[in-house]
Amino acid sequence: MRLDLSAAELFLNYKQDEADIEEVIDHPAYKAMKHHAEIFGNDFTFKDVEKALVGEKTAFYGLDGFEGRYEDITNLLNLLQKDEKRWCDMITRELDRVVPSEDTTDITIYPVIGYDIGIGIDKCVCLNINSDLYLNDPKEILYWAIHEGTHVLYQNVHGFPKVSDLDTIDSYISFFNTLLHTEGYAVYSPLRIRETDGALGNPSHPSLKDYLIIDEKERFTKHVAIYDSFRSKLEDYVDWTTEEFLESAFGNERFAYREGAMIVKRIEEEKGIKGVREGFYMDPNEFVEQYDPMLDRYRESNC
Repeated sequence: MRLDLSAAELFLNYKQDEADIEEVIDHPAYKAMKHHAEIFGNDFTFKDVEKALVGEKTAFYGLDGFEGRYEDITNLLNLLQKDEKRWCDMITRELDRVVPSEDTTDITIYPVIGYDIGIGIDKCVCLNINSDLYLNDPKEILYWAIHEGTHVLYQNVHGFPKVSDLDTIDSYISFFNTLLHTEGYAVYSPLRIRETDGALGNPSHPSLKDYLIIDEKERFTKHVAIYDSFRSKLEDYVDWTTEEFLESAFGNERFAYREGAMIVKRIEEEKGIKGVREGFYMDPNEFVEQYDPMLDRYRESNC
């Protein structure tokens, strides 16, 4: 595992007219970001990046506030470079705890500018450092590198379906089960180090609410009821649009993240880390079928 600052540095050079946009898009990190976008039915071109930089809404996003953050971003890059070995060692340790059989040596962590807060795909972890999440608390980069590194290992084992392949109820169900499987493990993987650091959630950021919700039984019980309603609709509804499905799966309720992480957390409580490791390699549909009952204690009729 290594940290590579070249993607963010190249983007900064491009913004200062010291590099071409084609060079940016051709960088391995931005190629990985394009592939990620394509999986979810989007794509961005260099024109989209150029338009996003002047405030237009395009398939490339994540640039809010960028114009006023050059110094903060440069300082963050310097910090990352200084702590590279220590942080890479910690990330590797937490990934090895969950999936010790997988090789992490070829994973590259790229701080980037633009797109999602974090993605893990094609042996790349891309973290958008033009984000208050990281600029306000650089250690979130450590936690999210573990999260996204889990996705890289998951892709190595399972691959990942494309939104363009969604055409039947079964395909929607299977896609969501894959989301729950991969996101559940990704939220779970940094849980131990977050607990040690006292970094178990922040109500000001949607993705960090995941840890707050799974840590409160009453709140999570209500969430499981909403999740069950979504699953029921997913299994019965024949007229899903891709947008409706993705909004329901990835929207404010974040079912794949929260219910997925709780399932993995409960597996550890009942079966230990060996059970967690075995669950990672299960087929996503079999995983959900076998382990969804782990949520029964949070279902109203069982409370």
